[in-house]
Amino acid sequence: MAPIGEKSVPVSFGYHPYLRIPEEERSGWRVTLGARERLLLDDAMIPTGEREPVAHRRFTLAEQVLDDGFGAVDLRAAFRAAAGDVTVTVGFLDGYSFAQVYAPAGGDFICFEPMTAPTNALVSGEGLALRAPGEQHRAAFRVSISART
Repeated sequence: MAPIGEKSVPVSFGYHPYLRIPEEERSGWRVTLGARERLLLDDAMIPTGEREPVAHRRFTLAEQVLDDGFGAVDLRAAFRAAAGDVTVTVGFLDGYSFAQVYAPAGGDFICFEPMTAPTNALVSGEGLALRAPGEQHRAAFRVSISART
């Protein structure tokens, strides 16, 4: 991404890979988060600008409901779900400083969402990077699946 006009532009985009582990009950999925801070949300699920340390970076998904934003994403972060012999990983390779993790009640999936800015950053300005004309922003992530046989 590179601005082509005369003004700086904000960098705010993300992806929403929905992931699941076939033939494994979500209750046994082992989740690993590649972030150190959770973004606190208001009643409308918009980040308040406050953050808190992530209490548990490794846990079993079980019946937990997640729709949480994260900051302080580790360099080369990995967000994982594993069960049985399968591990699904979203690796944040470059340019993503935030994440959203979504696992609704009753869903047999989890989303590890790479984001360049937190939700609502275009309104609040919080965590929003700007790129000057001609300046590039590069971002890359990888979804990988490994299975022991």
